Amino acid sequence: MSLREKQGNRMKRMISGAAILMLGLFPIGTSAASPSAQAPSRAPAQAAVVEATGFAFTASGYATFVDGGVVPVQSGKTALAILACTNQAPLRNSNRVAEANLAPLPVQVTGLVTTAQSIVVPGGFASLSENKSDVQIGTPGAGLNITALRTKARAQIVNNVPSATVESTYASITLAELPISAENLALLRGPGLTVPGVGEVQLGWQNTDTTPAPSAFARGRGLRIVVTSLGDPPARVIVGEVFANIDKRPFGGIFGGGANVAKTTALDGSVLSGPLVNQPHFCAGTNGQWRSQNLDAVDLDTLGSATNGLARVRTDDYPVPDNFVTSRSEASVATANLAGGAIKVEGLIVKSYTRLKADGTRIRSADGTTIGKLTVNGNVIVFENPGETENFPGLANITFQKVRRLPTGLDVTGLRIELLNGDAAIIELGRAITKIDT
Repeated sequence: MSLREKQGNRMKRMISGAAILMLGLFPIGTSAASPSAQAPSRAPAQAAVVEATGFAFTASGYATFVDGGVVPVQSGKTALAILACTNQAPLRNSNRVAEANLAPLPVQVTGLVTTAQSIVVPGGFASLSENKSDVQIGTPGAGLNITALRTKARAQIVNNVPSATVESTYASITLAELPISAENLALLRGPGLTVPGVGEVQLGWQNTDTTPAPSAFARGRGLRIVVTSLGDPPARVIVGEVFANIDKRPFGGIFGGGANVAKTTALDGSVLSGPLVNQPHFCAGTNGQWRSQNLDAVDLDTLGSATNGLARVRTDDYPVPDNFVTSRSEASVATANLAGGAIKVEGLIVKSYTRLKADGTRIRSADGTTIGKLTVNGNVIVFENPGETENFPGLANITFQKVRRLPTGLDVTGLRIELLNGDAAIIELGRAITKIDT
């Protein structure tokens, strides 16, 4: 079985929980929709002039997402829309899909529209994410039909007071072509309603929070469908996942980027796995605290594995008299065995650092990026200079410390390994990105 087939089967069985964290910073989901899907577009939310504000906005959402199950299913996010780490308002991103292809699951979702936006409201500003769709669950005429299902997350700061709300509404719900009863509606909005020939369906879920920073976030879900009719393990279908966040703009700017341990792509650029062990930056920073993600073992399927993967980020503010801010991203791997053990890595540490001064000057650095030991076919390889590539005929091209200067920061990859045999692929082992946007 080829790498692509194995990766495809793996993705059909499991989607990493880190995918949700990537929203806004590492959007790795791809549309699994019909050819009528349109690319997201950014345009002002209204005729008003777009202006810089004293706040940081993040909003994201998608229409459908599938994981688990024993039957092959297209499981990427459909109608994905993201508005990430901006201080401008009003802005709007939107994505429309005529129909999500979820066959052979007994779920049909049509008329999918997702929007993510920053808006101006009386006395303040808000981040808003919304998804709308029509959903048929089970056999038409016998199943559950929901028209104009709308899930909306809103996080706002008005007169310096943060608030967050989530709502899931609909135009109509019918069960076996009859209006749903109050008893069944209570089950649908509560523990779950069993739909014959499908499984269990739940309507509405939310998580909101506010802090005196001020800051507010809201996350909601329209439907959770657990399909048990096709066998065990069941497939889980999410319809209408939305997220909105607003923060007081930190001193110095808005932060972006992050760190991850591994990512694998095909030569044509399509993602095969990852980014794995991924920690994005927070738009409003971390106030001097490290935020991290780690795993004892990182599975790269047929390409190999790694141990003790760690990704972490940190930001610091230095107001008057220093007047600068810093952003740090770090990724590390204790050991990695790749290409059937032909390539072995020990003690890889990848660092990206950006400092923004009050006068707009940026200082970028990859200092501290290092590798303890690299062995290829039993031979120890030493890189003399950052960015250097060593060629190993029939096996791989390996580049150490590949650095890309960004307009607002720095992108550092520890090892870029281009495999030359088998299912040729590119492994990025250890990546750290820092950005500070004014």
